[in-house]
Amino acid sequence: MYRKRGSVYHSLKEYQRALADYHHALELNPEYTVAYTSRSLVHLPSGYCRAQSLRSASRISRAPTSQIR
Repeated sequence: MYRKRGSVYHSLKEYQRALADYHHALELNPEYTVAYTSRSLVHLPSGYCRAQSLRSASRISRAPTSQIR
């Protein structure tokens, strides 16, 4: 739920709200790789993307196949 709402906020360019929802989704499930990827996309325009992308790639490489959709 939080990841999907974060995506809506992202599309509305409400980046801080999107980040808050992605963060909450990750608090509930630290292995939720889609939320890491979505969070990285919020940072793309800011130049902060590289660090977030590296964190996401690390999580994705450790995630069980069933978590990657």
